[in-house]
Amino acid sequence: MPAWMKQSVTVYFTVLSLFSALLLSAMYVIFILLWNQLLVAYKTEYLDDQTLKMTFAIQEKVKHEPLIENQLMWIYSLSKQYSGFVKYTDPTGDKVWLDSSLQQEPLVTPYEVELPLMIEGQLAGLLTASYDLSNDNYFPYFTNMNNTAKKQARIVYIGLLLIAILLSLWISVMMTKQLRLKAKRAYTIMNGDHETEIPAGGIFEHTQMAQTINYLLAEFKQQEKWRKQLMQDLTHELRTPLTSVLSRLEAMIDGIYPLTERNMNLIYAEIDRLSRLVKDVEKLSEAEGARFTLNLQRVDMVQLLRSVHEGFLFLAHDKDIAFTTQPVYVPIYAEVDPDRLIQVISNVISNAIKYTPVGGEIDIVLRTDDYETAIYVTDKGMGISPEDLPYIFNRFYRADKSRSRDSGGLGVGLSIARVLVEAHGGTMEVESELGIGSTFTIRLPIMSKSDRQEPEALAE
Repeated sequence: MPAWMKQSVTVYFTVLSLFSALLLSAMYVIFILLWNQLLVAYKTEYLDDQTLKMTFAIQEKVKHEPLIENQLMWIYSLSKQYSGFVKYTDPTGDKVWLDSSLQQEPLVTPYEVELPLMIEGQLAGLLTASYDLSNDNYFPYFTNMNNTAKKQARIVYIGLLLIAILLSLWISVMMTKQLRLKAKRAYTIMNGDHETEIPAGGIFEHTQMAQTINYLLAEFKQQEKWRKQLMQDLTHELRTPLTSVLSRLEAMIDGIYPLTERNMNLIYAEIDRLSRLVKDVEKLSEAEGARFTLNLQRVDMVQLLRSVHEGFLFLAHDKDIAFTTQPVYVPIYAEVDPDRLIQVISNVISNAIKYTPVGGEIDIVLRTDDYETAIYVTDKGMGISPEDLPYIFNRFYRADKSRSRDSGGLGVGLSIARVLVEAHGGTMEVESELGIGSTFTIRLPIMSKSDRQEPEALAE
């Protein structure tokens, strides 16, 4: 199929033109059918009137019965004047005195009018007039009117059809103008011009599509920026320990550094740093592939949260942080993977302790209702800036750009945590104000296993 036939203008024009042609054709056919019905009604009414006039004329002429020969001939001649065929019988219809239709061919569209013939107040016979509705000679006025009306209808039909085709072309061009412009800009973006934006305009769907593409383009630029930054960070972080290890080993081989426990521990520390970097990359790969599997169990969320809280008490105590949980006096059950959920909560609490200054506060709240269970982790730490807040769950992203990888990693912890929560069918949100603190909210739906979707699909 040629490319021009697949263009939106061609498709819109073809559809609109065909629809207009079918609609106008249907209207034309309906008009002709209604006109023919109206014409038949006019013809029958006209013939009824003609027959009545002919009957009155016969009654004035005929004064007795049976009819004599010259009277029959006169009636026959009169029927010719009215362009019909006459059958004259006795009142019972058994005896036929005159039937002029016997000498003619069968009628194509017969129409009969039967009237009584009265002579001196008495029923003298029955007069039946027969006509052929298809014979236009009966109706010269109607015939001209019919031809004129149908000719005008054809002219109007052709005119409206041409107008509809031109209007369809104009509508098609106008409807696809914005779409063609957006497609052209999108093709430019596909060819590498990432500075081009799709103009927002046209109908709602076109505007929505433009906004979506622009959003994806902005996200792509941000991802490219993060990817380059990640490669730079990885290169820097890998180069430093590798250079240190190689330098120390070469010095030890050359005899410059002695083979002491201290020097071996320094080499071990650098190798351990490399190992932690590799583990972070493995976590990143796992998050990117969404290869999480969940072992769902019925878990008391109060006990789970209490165990996590107790595990971090010593870290909070070292920084003199008031680390508390709001008391809950009844069990709160949910179907979760306890190991994965502990990983999520631990990541959030670990970050809260890390970014809360000495003497700060961290509070954990557990709430539930008929629809969901929510965990709130609130700290009075350094907070997150408005510029960083929308991207805090993105992979590779770290709000504290100056923080060393030794104390942090690749910035994938929150990203993995959010994917795990979504694998449970829940959501993870954050509210923060720079210099005041942050609140991370983990929401888990209350549902049975049969109602839950596959975790792999939710993790994607």
